Amino acid sequence: MTPHLHSDTSKGENNERILANILPERASLTMILPTLQKIGATISWTLISVCLLYGGIWLYDRIDPINYQEEVRRGNIAAGMVIATVILAIAAIIIAVIVT
Repeated sequence: MTPHLHSDTSKGENNERILANILPERASLTMILPTLQKIGATISWTLISVCLLYGGIWLYDRIDPINYQEEVRRGNIAAGMVIATVILAIAAIIIAVIVT
């Protein structure tokens, strides 16, 4: 048997049938939609946070006259500790802003 290209059922009915086969009997879109919204919000806030973190590090790198990348390549442990501290401080500020 070859599948029919055009069937009598509409697209919406077909999608509902597919979802009914995939989802458990008790689950429905109204139950899953809030979870999907939370996942979307989490991904969005994560992307915003990463951009803010990179932006803060870039700004600090432009403001401070010391080339920390070169210092770390030379083996200067103190320069690495300064950069680590800056990253943690910027991350703490971003977390505080997002939580409130």
